[in-house]
Amino acid sequence: MWPLHRQRWGWIVLFWSVLLVSLQGQPVSFSGYGVVLPFAMRYQTLPVQSFIALPQENRALLLRLRVRPEWDISDALFVRLEYEADYLYYQHPFYDYTPGITVSTRQYFNWQRTFVDARNRLGRHFIDRLFVAWEWENGRMVVGRQRISWGTGRVWNPTDLFNPLSPTAFDRVEKDGADAVNIQWYLGDFSDVQFVWNPTRAVPEGNGAVHLRSKIGTYDVSVLTGRFDRRWVVGGDVTGNIGNAAIRGEWLYDFGNAEKAPFVKYIVGGGQPVYTPPVRTGGIPF
Repeated sequence: MWPLHRQRWGWIVLFWSVLLVSLQGQPVSFSGYGVVLPFAMRYQTLPVQSFIALPQENRALLLRLRVRPEWDISDALFVRLEYEADYLYYQHPFYDYTPGITVSTRQYFNWQRTFVDARNRLGRHFIDRLFVAWEWENGRMVVGRQRISWGTGRVWNPTDLFNPLSPTAFDRVEKDGADAVNIQWYLGDFSDVQFVWNPTRAVPEGNGAVHLRSKIGTYDVSVLTGRFDRRWVVGGDVTGNIGNAAIRGEWLYDFGNAEKAPFVKYIVGGGQPVYTPPVRTGGIPF
């Protein structure tokens, strides 16, 4: 019997071998990136440090590799996979920093595995995107693990309910994918309506929302309503220019339930004039 760490690496090699063999002769494109992130964390003096010698600084190194193969079945149908492997080394194991190690609440399937879990080392690999996309003249449908990007905030997005990301998560490059059925219908050059259903294990009936995007004058405006974690929400965002200044705002009202009181979240920002580059109608954001 192989040692445990060799078995885990064996599964990784087997997975990629089967994938590459199955896609031979098919119109497949590959992309990806790697990240090397050294960082240090400093801590305030803890009460326990008065009688135990503990360091106040912890140095760490995070290595991240992401591979993104895409299989074009036809002009209107394609499959995309995004696989990521992370390796974290931290100097002092007393301060256990494990970035993004938990499974997202918007993911029904647990496609994350740990291949190293030692005293001061942690390694994991997972499938963060895996979906089938079908596009036609007036719309598109995406089924699987995907990014559903809503909101206009630069740092934080109150309306980004399917792929939320904390603004303090400095180590993340990509938002966690959500397992969902996403149908989008184009109403015009700058208008569309989107219907999304997200099954979860925590909420048997799942989460769902309707999102409407349009243009009013020179402003890009969108509104949404839906039910998340058994609570109804309504929200929206706006982007445009006032004179020589750009403005952007985003808000969300949560009606609450018996377990959580109602609350509102919002963000407002400004800066240089907004420039919207031309994009292909029906393109899928990743």
